[in-house]
Amino acid sequence: MSPDGILSNEVILPDPINIAASTSTHPHIAKDKLSGKEILYFVSDRQGGKGNLDIWYSVIDAKFGYSEPVNIIEINTGDNEITPFYNQQTDFLFFSSDGREGLGGYDVYKVAKTNDAFGSVVAAGAPLNSSYNDIYYFEKQDGTQAYISSNREGAFYLDSYFESCCYDIYKMDIVKLELNLNALTYDKLTGRDLKKATVILIDQDTGVELARVTNDDGIEHKFELSEDRNYLIIAQRENYFPDTIRFSTIGAEVSDSIVKKMYLSTDMMLLDVYTFTMVGKLPLEGTTVTLIDMSDSSVKEIVELNPLSNEFNFMLDRGKQYKIIARKEGYTDAVAFIDTRPYEKSGLLRQDMFLDKFVLQDLLPIALYFDNDLPDIASKSTVTKAKYGDLVTNYIDRKEIYKDKYAKPLGEDQRAEVKEAYEVFFEGDVKGGYDKFKLFINNLLQELEAGNKVELVLKGFASPRADAKYNLTLGQRRVNSVKNEMIFFDNDELKSYFLSGQLKITDISFGKELSPPDVPGNISDERNSIYNLKAAKERRVEILRASRTNQLQK
Repeated sequence: MSPDGILSNEVILPDPINIAASTSTHPHIAKDKLSGKEILYFVSDRQGGKGNLDIWYSVIDAKFGYSEPVNIIEINTGDNEITPFYNQQTDFLFFSSDGREGLGGYDVYKVAKTNDAFGSVVAAGAPLNSSYNDIYYFEKQDGTQAYISSNREGAFYLDSYFESCCYDIYKMDIVKLELNLNALTYDKLTGRDLKKATVILIDQDTGVELARVTNDDGIEHKFELSEDRNYLIIAQRENYFPDTIRFSTIGAEVSDSIVKKMYLSTDMMLLDVYTFTMVGKLPLEGTTVTLIDMSDSSVKEIVELNPLSNEFNFMLDRGKQYKIIARKEGYTDAVAFIDTRPYEKSGLLRQDMFLDKFVLQDLLPIALYFDNDLPDIASKSTVTKAKYGDLVTNYIDRKEIYKDKYAKPLGEDQRAEVKEAYEVFFEGDVKGGYDKFKLFINNLLQELEAGNKVELVLKGFASPRADAKYNLTLGQRRVNSVKNEMIFFDNDELKSYFLSGQLKITDISFGKELSPPDVPGNISDERNSIYNLKAAKERRVEILRASRTNQLQK
């Protein structure tokens, strides 16, 4: 045919399509998806077939012409297979045969082609087939309509005596089914969801892999299926034995979403780790769990963070020892050991981990306030024998003096407002800070008694009345007085921990260079440089940070 659609003079196809003493008929050309070449399907009774008329194919090469015909042995019988039609969109080959058990005469059959292999032959069934001859099946490429030639009842005829002699063309609509597969993967021992599995979809008849889906975050593996095919699915995952399921869409009459559950087994030990709070035994989310192979140092640690749940799942080799560490910021590490050597068979282990919250850091920062130039007025030493508890008691006793000294030159309305501000400072900041400090000390003692090593960071401040060098030593004395309060607190209970190094206190004191520029510092102006609240709030020690290490876990 020319490009303008005009048929040229017929040309007989050469050997090996047409050969002497044999029939070659019913040609149909379709393009092969895999090679991109055209394939000639035709019918012949030549030698090498199964008998009578068989369907053959030949690959058409632009350079070398027609290849040696191949008998499609998967579909041919000892009788007749005729009128081939290949749908390039669905990869199904349709043909008619009188050599199979059907409705009678020639029936239409179809077979799926995958790569170079053909699958199972499936009868098209009624109403496409009848008890008469149904041949020359043709399907529109979009799969919406089909045509056949048939001498069934209802076909036109000239003589009632020869009613079934004549063939008419019939048209019918095709209802395409939507068939989908969702393969779900589970652990066979526990029945729980199994993530990170791969499911492979295979044409069971040809053995050709059609698709594969890996799901690292869930258990669903979804595929689109075709009608009238036999399938095999294989589910596999690292450290698991695969599971296989065979199923078929042959004979499906309605659209369907097929669900297959696949259960994979393993010969390894399964370990479930659950993290909880020490107090209340409540599930603790957002924990990081580390699994360490104690039997083989070359094995990399496995570190898992679960921000949404307190559950962790691991796989262990039998005959080994493992260490588990559960961590979360603000909590004490929890440590456990697992020994799989006693276990001969695979199984499920559970380990609950209880993490103790680090209360000390939640109480910080704590500010502890001092009277002017205390402890040890005019001293150049960085240490003192004073204890903060005695200093703060005397400071609170001077509350009224501070009020009067600063409020004296003010008007009556301002005086009342200022006195209220000083009341809040002394009762809330000074006394309240010391109360919070005592609560902190009680929790600190509990941490030390539990075997934890605790390090505290304290910073000393001074108002800007004196020079920087003096204020630095003053800040250090103030920190030292807080240390003294800790060491001799409640019958010297913390003293042994401090001397042993289990309690460490770090001083990062600063002088007046850190004071805000609006804080009065004129030494001759006592009202503002001593009794002004801005100056009073600069004379303090802050406990800034607390950290701990569980010495028993080292």
